[in-house]
Amino acid sequence: MPTFFSPDGNPEIWDECPDGYLSPEEWAAAHPAPEPEPPTLDEARTEALARLAAAFLAAEAAGRLMSSAGFVIDATERSNRDIEGLITSMEATGAPEAAFCAADNSFHTVTLEQLRAMRLEVIAYGQALYARKWEVRTAIERAGSVAEVQAVDISFEGVGA
Repeated sequence: MPTFFSPDGNPEIWDECPDGYLSPEEWAAAHPAPEPEPPTLDEARTEALARLAAAFLAAEAAGRLMSSAGFVIDATERSNRDIEGLITSMEATGAPEAAFCAADNSFHTVTLEQLRAMRLEVIAYGQALYARKWEVRTAIERAGSVAEVQAVDISFEGVGA
C-alpha cells in the first residue's frame, strides 16, 4: 500500500491519497531539506587542516624525483632506508658498484657516490614537502574568513621538481 503524508508531515498508509495529503515526491518538493549551515571559521580551518594532513601523507607516500644518476627514483622514507642500507653495505664490503631499482622497477648499476647523492636528493625532497606543508598550514591559520580558508591551495604538485 502506498504512503502519503498528512498536512503535518506524518507518513500514513492509504489505498488512495486522501484530500490534503501528499505523495512522498510532492512532500519533498513542497518541503525541501534546509540548506546546511555554512561552516564557522574554526570549522573551515579544522577541515582544511585535515585535508592538508591527508594530502601530505599521500605526497610523502608517492614521492618520486629525477635523480642526478639520470633516472627517476622513489623519494619516500622506505627508499631513503634502502639507499642508506646500500651505502652501509658498500662501505662495509668495499664493493665499487651495486644494483639499484629505480621507480619504474628497472635496475641500474650505481656507485657509492651516486647513492650518496641520491640520499641527499631524497632528504631535500622530504624537506621540500615539509616546507610546503608548513607554508599551507600557515596560510590556513592566517586566513581571516571561511572564503580565505577555502581558497588556500592544498597541493603538493611540483614540490621537489
